[in-house]
Amino acid sequence: MADDKPFLSGWLKRIALDPQTATRIRAKDMLSQINDLDEPYRAAYNLGAENFKANNKDLSMLNNAYGITDMGAGGVANLANDPWKNGNAGKILTGYASAHPLKTAAGLGLGAMNIGGLTDNDYYGGQLAGLIAGGFGSKILGSQFSPMAMMAGGALGSLFDKLRQKQADSRQNSYR
Repeated sequence: MADDKPFLSGWLKRIALDPQTATRIRAKDMLSQINDLDEPYRAAYNLGAENFKANNKDLSMLNNAYGITDMGAGGVANLANDPWKNGNAGKILTGYASAHPLKTAAGLGLGAMNIGGLTDNDYYGGQLAGLIAGGFGSKILGSQFSPMAMMAGGALGSLFDKLRQKQADSRQNSYR
């Protein structure tokens, strides 16, 4: 039976419910509420916030006075339940990227290596084998499927494809 959830919804939900990501999403939402205040209200709010930095209770009262509310864990769960509505996927992904910058950079780098591996030569079998091996390896060794391990396997496989292409070129052009 086909799943009626849109593509990647489960993955985005798992990312959104990460505690660090959820904290970043909530903070960004509150900051956008503060930035949406008219200029005189925002200036007054900022002055009040500077005075109440030491006391969270007073800061909470200030937020309530200006209508700034924390979406809470329930709000993040609602974003995660429908990631394809009102730019929720973007909020989730930017929250994850700000909470985990090194993981994000590594994932983008490995993704770029995989795309480069597909375009730099005529071979792609090693890359596909590496992707599959990385996926199965992360499933067997870890508790969950890791796209990072899969992309790392693909990047390693693209290296083997590059070596195969170099070997084929050297055989073909041996009398240059």
